[in-house]
Amino acid sequence: MVTQHIPRCWAKLGKEKWPDKYHPVICHLIDVGQAAAALWQHVVRQPMKQHITEALGLPEEDAARRWLAFWIAAHDIGKLTPCFQLQGNTDKLKEQLETAGFLLTTCGNPHHTETGTKILHSAFTQGKACPKLDDPLARKIAVAVGGHHGTFPSSWEGHCDSLGNEKWYALRQEVFEHISRLFGVNDQQIPRPTSDDQSVWMYLAGLTSVADWIGSNTEFFESKGNSAVADQGLDIDDYFCNSGNKAANALEKLGWRHHKGVSDTLLSFEKATGIGTPRPLQDAIIPIATEMKVPQLVIVEAPMGEGKTEAAWYIADCWDRRGGQGTYVALPTMATSNQMFGRVASFLETEGEGKKNLILQHGKASLNDRFEMLKYAAWVYDEEKHPAGVVAESWFAANKKHGLLAPYGVGTIDQALLAVLQTKHVFVRLFGLAGKCVILDEVHAYDAYMTTLMERLLRWLAALGCPVVLLSATLPAEKRAKLIEAYSGTTTTKLDGDNHYPRVTFVRVQDGTPVVICFPAAGTKEIHLDWVEDHDLPEKLRASLSDGGCAAVIRNTVGLAQETFTRLKEDFKGTDVVVELFHARFPFGRRKQIEDAVLAKFGKGTDGKPENPLRPKKAILVATQVIEQSLDLDFDVMFTDVAPVDLVLQRAGRLHRHERSSRPGGDAKLWLIEPGKRQKDGLPDFGPSEWVYSRFVLLKSYVALKAKTTVSLPDDLEHLVEQIYGKESMDTPEHYQNDLAESEKAMREEQRMQNRAAKGVMIWTPEMDDLLEQPNQQLEEDDPEAHKKVQAATRDTEPTVQLILVYQLDGNDFLDPYGKDPFDESKVPDVKRLRQLLNNEVTISHKGCVFHYVKQPVPSGWKKCGMLKHHRIVRIDQDGSSLTDDRIRLDTELGVIIYRNREGEGA
Repeated sequence: MVTQHIPRCWAKLGKEKWPDKYHPVICHLIDVGQAAAALWQHVVRQPMKQHITEALGLPEEDAARRWLAFWIAAHDIGKLTPCFQLQGNTDKLKEQLETAGFLLTTCGNPHHTETGTKILHSAFTQGKACPKLDDPLARKIAVAVGGHHGTFPSSWEGHCDSLGNEKWYALRQEVFEHISRLFGVNDQQIPRPTSDDQSVWMYLAGLTSVADWIGSNTEFFESKGNSAVADQGLDIDDYFCNSGNKAANALEKLGWRHHKGVSDTLLSFEKATGIGTPRPLQDAIIPIATEMKVPQLVIVEAPMGEGKTEAAWYIADCWDRRGGQGTYVALPTMATSNQMFGRVASFLETEGEGKKNLILQHGKASLNDRFEMLKYAAWVYDEEKHPAGVVAESWFAANKKHGLLAPYGVGTIDQALLAVLQTKHVFVRLFGLAGKCVILDEVHAYDAYMTTLMERLLRWLAALGCPVVLLSATLPAEKRAKLIEAYSGTTTTKLDGDNHYPRVTFVRVQDGTPVVICFPAAGTKEIHLDWVEDHDLPEKLRASLSDGGCAAVIRNTVGLAQETFTRLKEDFKGTDVVVELFHARFPFGRRKQIEDAVLAKFGKGTDGKPENPLRPKKAILVATQVIEQSLDLDFDVMFTDVAPVDLVLQRAGRLHRHERSSRPGGDAKLWLIEPGKRQKDGLPDFGPSEWVYSRFVLLKSYVALKAKTTVSLPDDLEHLVEQIYGKESMDTPEHYQNDLAESEKAMREEQRMQNRAAKGVMIWTPEMDDLLEQPNQQLEEDDPEAHKKVQAATRDTEPTVQLILVYQLDGNDFLDPYGKDPFDESKVPDVKRLRQLLNNEVTISHKGCVFHYVKQPVPSGWKKCGMLKHHRIVRIDQDGSSLTDDRIRLDTELGVIIYRNREGEGA
């Protein structure tokens, strides 16, 4: 039995005042410490345990568990101060504490994390109530644990006048004595980290926050305080045992205890991926995957359709079976993430070994039907009453900061890059990624800003024991070397095999020279190139589809795609050619319908085979870059704007992609749309494409493509990429030289600006000894009102605003144009209504529109809804015209049209 004063002090209050219902500080500390111990025991797997144990300089994993649980249990010691206890405004508590001699005068009102960090540092360095630690170590632990509200305390070394008199000091010392005894650190070896790697403290901070979230959940740990406890005391040892059982039960209910067991027996490639005969790339990957016992970086460069995804998954599966923490697959867009989500779910189902927790992680995940279905799969059984194998547990899916904690995840690369930005709880994201195999797809597609963030992410993933797989069609040699250096910490020179393509490059952390493995491509593809004037598009399309077939016309901006679709729709009116449009500026629900329809028509059949009965006889799909990456589509002929050469070839990867029994139109042909000419010098005028891509890269790509009549894949791929991005020379007309020099200078300056901007928002590297002292800007993740300097931008893009389209009919608001679904902006939306609203969402980047709408108020009913709190309403009439801004109009076929000016010129 403890003294009467410890259980009196509250950590959590219910709606009633003390002592009617509250949770004592000592109970909360035990709960959170037990949650941390349970996470270590049931969630953290052996390789990660070994990694953290060694980083702490401890001899065994159980010692690490005890120390971590003790430190984390002490996280809220700052609540045992007069300034915190008085926040409860409880006269009865105040009276009892004063009667017992506790001085209740305070100096200011510091946050309990600031006072707590001060108390922790003093207790650890004095060693009176718990084992004594060296000052530098004590500081790191105190700050890491003190950051559990999202940022590390920065002014904690003051506040001496806020800690109370000797009675408060004695009370805290007694609590330290109890938790150090309960968690068993008194007879343990003192941690003595020897490495300059500081990632262990970010890991500790993440583990503290997660344990605090679990330990604060009243569903698992009910309030223990009442009048009887306040008067009679509490049996702490008995509470400690019960709390441990509750912590284990909490992890079970949260779906965190369902994971593969560690095994030296690995699945065959066929069993893990469902592919019977591996392709050459996959044959090259198999020994890398099966022999990988420590984290490595693996870079896979191969043409489209070589099976890179299955190869990467096999690496992840082998790592997982050896004790990895799971897998996160990162892709460029929500559309590609949605498609990959289905593939990963199928991989997990193929393995057939119990329940797996799989999360879709992007801003519109809740609108993915398969993900929503998986949320409830824990209660779904097959005919033999076996629980569903792949589950999206609700706790992980409920909060964007929780998502990366789930064992398996698929989402946008943005979610991973947020793990190195100066945001609140950045260390929770790092903790969620620690020990996972991280797969980054389409890495060639990212600009200088994102690449700088990605290099910092690689450094952190290496420090946190994560194998990483990078997938790309091909990378410039300089970029490949930088990625290798970011992960391994070693500078690379030219490697054996660098001149051969396709290839796999792999390297261990701090382990010397990377190894390059070359392999033959599964096949070759000859693509014939030709050029067409924009005004001749209908004629060339008509000729190309004379015998049937499906054509893709890819434009570089939404405005160009909308204009092209309108023109072609009129030109093919009354014919048997179906003309359709796909871009990102449809309301989200409509865009998802179009995406599903495009995959159904131009992808493989429902049985996964190339023959697709839903494929149209004659069709034209006008699209933007939304079909450029990761979507498994197949066209008989393709027309495209000039774009960076690697992206042109990426688009061409959707040309004759599948082996089908019949193919109208003959050889694979890629038509490039001839740009206009500038009046001043006759050089190419790429028009709106220069809003999207660098003129220098467009101009070099134009020259390179003009010089070729055929492209052989994969043979020409790396050669063309090195011509554009590397140091390989190319013949360039003399009258292009000045323009190339000027545009290159502008591009290099833009890249330098992007690099500086990225460095300004990143967290420091794990080698920085003062890492925990870095100021955290607490960047805003999704607030369009925030100044660009304080936004947690994972992409260097113009500001955007999210709008919800609402129809105003006869003065009343509806979510549909027919007046069947009334809408009240003052109501807090439930889950069903939230999905309906988000299906009406559109993202706008037009500067004038963004400036106009961010000044509009957020509807009162949305302010407490995380997914809507930064959204605005745009009211439109039944014809789709905005009632307040004539730059916006919703067209049923074209999507949202943005006019660049009031005279109706489209963008």
